[in-house]
Amino acid sequence: MKKRLIIFAIALFAIILIIIPLTSNDDYKELNNTTKNISAINISKTKSEKLKEGFKYSENDTSHKIYYYGIDKVEFIINNNEFNMQNLFKENILNREILQEYLDKEYDSGNSNREIINNEANIYRNDNYSVIVCNTKDGNKDIYFGIKEMKKLDEYCK
Repeated sequence: MKKRLIIFAIALFAIILIIIPLTSNDDYKELNNTTKNISAINISKTKSEKLKEGFKYSENDTSHKIYYYGIDKVEFIINNNEFNMQNLFKENILNREILQEYLDKEYDSGNSNREIINNEANIYRNDNYSVIVCNTKDGNKDIYFGIKEMKKLDEYCK
């Protein structure tokens, strides 16, 4: 009786170890060819309007940062589902280039405004959020997400 119980517990544990990794990535597997189907970006505001580091991402073996200003998180609506931006970067579903394409598409369609600063940064603003995408001569490719009232601070893109 004890032997069967032990065998059953080991088998159950093995099945759980196999199933958990499969389910955690399934949502992202189907997005590989649909990243251009981003329909919106949602932000979660905080009470504090301070700049804080969100997370790091890599591009061409160089580490860059994504910052949040007055928000806690950013989610992308893709195929009518919400996905956390950090997870999309982590799973290599979203990258800086795809983000820039989406923001430019929103600007071209009249859904946002764009300001180009010294050919080193693009600032996109709409009714819900602001995004600053850096591309300096020194290689700074940081990205800043914030509330629509995000101020232009001298420390951006340095």
